[in-house]
Amino acid sequence: MECVAIFGDQAECLVGSDTSLRDYYAGCLTSVCDNVTSALEPMNNYIREHCVPWLERSCHSDADCPNGINAECFKGKCLCTPGYYYSNGQDVCVDNCPVSDQLSEFLAYPHSYMDVQTVVLPGDNVEDCLDACAASSSCITVGFFFAPKTCYTNSVSPRLDPSNVITNEPDATLYQQRCA
Repeated sequence: MECVAIFGDQAECLVGSDTSLRDYYAGCLTSVCDNVTSALEPMNNYIREHCVPWLERSCHSDADCPNGINAECFKGKCLCTPGYYYSNGQDVCVDNCPVSDQLSEFLAYPHSYMDVQTVVLPGDNVEDCLDACAASSSCITVGFFFAPKTCYTNSVSPRLDPSNVITNEPDATLYQQRCA
């Protein structure tokens, strides 16, 4: 059987003969072919873009992350642009998340923090800090400093105040809530 790949909204075959890949990509591909074609690289790009989870995937530049969904390569990982919420249900980064849809799950932005702290909490560990933010209707992000251990909760979005996002602090991590 000759395998002809069609790219765009859907892929019509998985190039390669590795049957273990068939089950893995079954949800993304409409059919599976057995023969390898010259379309191997475009198909791999299609699979990487549409089938392999993009969030927190390793990257070297913004081009390695999905286009048009407010994602970027942040310190070697595909993440939402700081200030955008990752929507679990939509698998995109959204600019607004109603308080009722905010989850007690967070994306971590290493070596970063917001230079606008509204509430300082004693913080022996990051989990307590994140729990305090999740329990607050006004908390959007958390800045946790590991030395000395300090927790800052923020009600200001990095998207609305990007000049206050500091991305070169090795002892800090900025955490942004996820959205349903």
